Amino acid sequence: MNFFMWLLLLLLSAGWIYLFLTVNELKKRVIRIEKQMKPQAEPAEASQPAAKPEKPMPGQPVAAKPGIPVPDKPSVPVQSVPKKEAKAKKPSRPKRNRKEWEYLIGGRWLNRIGAVALVIGLVFFVKYAFDYHWVNEIVRVLMGGAFGILLLAGGRHYYRKQLPIFAQGLIGAGTATLYASVYAAFDFYHFLSFGMAILLMSLVTMLALWQALVYDSLAISLLGWIGAFITLPVLGADPGNQVGLFTYLVFVALGMVLISLKKRNWTILYHLTLYAIYVCCFALMTSSSHSWHLLYLTAFWLIFYLYELAVARKPGVWPAAHLVTASFNAFFMLLGLLILPLHHAVWTGEKVYLFSVAYLLPLAWLKWKRREREFSKTERNRYGFTFLFLVTLAGMIKWNGLALANVWTIESFVLVWLALREKVKQAFYFGTALYGIAALLLLGWTAEILSLHHWIPVWNRETFSYFLWAGMVTFQACQIRKSRTPGWEPWFEIFYTGSAIMLFFWLSIEINIYFDRSARTGFWELNRYFVLYMIWALYSLLVHETGLRQRVRVLVPVSWGMMFLALVSVAVWGMADQPLSSFVPVFNMRFLAFLVEIGCVILMLWRGRKAEPLPSLKWAPVLLLGALLVLLFEIVTLEVGGTSDYFAPAFGDYTRAQWYKGFFISLSWIGYSLLCVWLGRSFRQKLILFFAWGSLGLGVLSVMFQGLFLPARINWMPVINIRFAALFISAACLYLYQSKGKALEAKRIWVLLARILLVVLLFELITVEISGIFAHRLWELNTGNPVLQHQIENQKQLALSISWIFYSLLLMLTGIWRKWAWLRWSAISLFGLSILKIFLFDLSSIETLYRIVSFMALGVILLAVSYLYQRYRERF
Repeated sequence: MNFFMWLLLLLLSAGWIYLFLTVNELKKRVIRIEKQMKPQAEPAEASQPAAKPEKPMPGQPVAAKPGIPVPDKPSVPVQSVPKKEAKAKKPSRPKRNRKEWEYLIGGRWLNRIGAVALVIGLVFFVKYAFDYHWVNEIVRVLMGGAFGILLLAGGRHYYRKQLPIFAQGLIGAGTATLYASVYAAFDFYHFLSFGMAILLMSLVTMLALWQALVYDSLAISLLGWIGAFITLPVLGADPGNQVGLFTYLVFVALGMVLISLKKRNWTILYHLTLYAIYVCCFALMTSSSHSWHLLYLTAFWLIFYLYELAVARKPGVWPAAHLVTASFNAFFMLLGLLILPLHHAVWTGEKVYLFSVAYLLPLAWLKWKRREREFSKTERNRYGFTFLFLVTLAGMIKWNGLALANVWTIESFVLVWLALREKVKQAFYFGTALYGIAALLLLGWTAEILSLHHWIPVWNRETFSYFLWAGMVTFQACQIRKSRTPGWEPWFEIFYTGSAIMLFFWLSIEINIYFDRSARTGFWELNRYFVLYMIWALYSLLVHETGLRQRVRVLVPVSWGMMFLALVSVAVWGMADQPLSSFVPVFNMRFLAFLVEIGCVILMLWRGRKAEPLPSLKWAPVLLLGALLVLLFEIVTLEVGGTSDYFAPAFGDYTRAQWYKGFFISLSWIGYSLLCVWLGRSFRQKLILFFAWGSLGLGVLSVMFQGLFLPARINWMPVINIRFAALFISAACLYLYQSKGKALEAKRIWVLLARILLVVLLFELITVEISGIFAHRLWELNTGNPVLQHQIENQKQLALSISWIFYSLLLMLTGIWRKWAWLRWSAISLFGLSILKIFLFDLSSIETLYRIVSFMALGVILLAVSYLYQRYRERF
């Protein structure tokens, strides 16, 4: 068996060499004949009569004959033809006439059908002869072989008779007959061994391909291709002798590729051979895997790779079919490299790296020789993309985790650097995408860092990886900026942004891991997020300053976003409850975090006041300023509330302390509104003034609400108490705001609301103070005598009625004196309220004496108001 295999390989080698020499000889003969034909063609062209001059078209100048003047004629305007119509249409393929169709059907189609019919008829004849035992088995095979050779000889004869199509039919039938004869001798009659059968099959294949080249017939070559690949499954190849089978496939692939190179219009042989070779290869590899399989796989890939290089260097457009098939060649080789390590897992990443170099070498050679035009742009892109994909995949096979992220970062740096140097956009985009993948890998590696036993803050592998990524990206951002390549300007801003964001993530991850691994409790565990948010604010300020100094406009809004995130985070976390035992007014981590963030925002807004923001982000500083104002409001509220809780034990009464806390918080809101007024007028910011009005309204409403429900049992003195102070301060601020409405850029509705609140607040102040006096008296007496209680209630209602009347009178007098119509209308409204109370409530509830006093006081004051309206009419 081994003897026949080696004999087969020897004959195959000799056959392919003979085939190659024959083709070269034919090529030389054709060139020699063309050179001999050229001298004969030139005299024939010279002997042709001179062409008659063409008749000029209308509007076209007539060429002047020698010696004959041509009179001038008025020029005829010629209409301009649109460019689209002026373009010449592509010549359409001429249609076949009646004779051509007759020749095609009768000369070619009938020839092919006749050859097939002849083969079928002979098959039936031979079967009939075999069934009736006219001849024995050996004679049958010899008859088939002789008949096949006879058909080949007939094809050669008719080819010389200038009947090539008929000759091709006979040759195809003869080749098929020879294949059938060898198969019958091996499978039906069993007097040929496997080695001898495959040897004869190979000889028939070589004969068919040689005949195809001689007679220039693609059909015969396809028949030879079928015979070459059907030999193994038909003859039942022995999987145990894989060396011989793979060697046979190598010779088949080499022969088919050589034929495809010689006959450029027979490229279908290349496509069919590539897919068939790899199918056979992987089918044999799945049955049993050996280390030497990689050698044959590399040989197959190299044969087709060299064919791709040879075809790509020749002029012409690279068809889509070649592009797809060449890509599959690389894919099948890569698939083999990945499958084989399942049994022999050694140096897989290095093999893929070495494999990728093969696709870089042609590009490097073209660049070195300055012959880029020899390859089409599509073909160069395919080689480049294949190289980049293989290099990226090799890194993923060889490394993982942070090491892989570092490798991809370095690959991206080299790739982008070369792309900027050579102005290759495709490589630049691939490198940028690889930067993004490496960044995602870095972010995903954080969870595994917690499992490391030896981890030192900052001085660790994670920090190195993040700074490596950020440093390379920043360097290449500067490189892009200096290159000033048209169309690439936005990319340097994108690179700067990516670097800033990655360092932001590194800071966050590093701080969280530090607190998680150190397992700190108590003070630092409760305040870890305040530390994180302070670092966010400081880092955002650094990014903002870098953007201003380096004139990278995109870093300014990026820093705004980081600062806004820090403000929102510290505001949310600041509202969480903190143990009172660890709280010290002002000197606490929350206050420090708020103070740091407020300072960073102020510095950022001050430094960025002259910066030219992006047109689409002009609203961002306003949003940041609003977040700052909200943060100030929150820190004032939290610190005042926390301080009240801190000093609550000094009051000795928890309820009293809570009421004081509420009033203090409301007054702090009013004080905050005054601060906003000062800031808004100083910096001429309407947003700050808007917050001032809002904070004032919230504080006043809160004071009014709490003032209505203050318990009487709390230590209380008329006028000298927290409620009176809060209401009085609120009224003073309302008066200030409504009087300075224009200066505060307030709308009319705001001023009107402030005036209404002022009148109502003073009304509440008078009411609750008088009610408080009598309620506190009842609480001190603590008596159950209903007569005494009824007497005190009558006194209370009388005092309220008289105080409301005098308050209304005071408002009226002030309105007349200052000529304030709104105040006079407020007085009239309160007069109406007093009248309703006296007529509806006092008339039925209080005693006669108190009733008399109420009505008399009401009558006198109303008459006095009427007199004032009549006396000072001109002041209204």
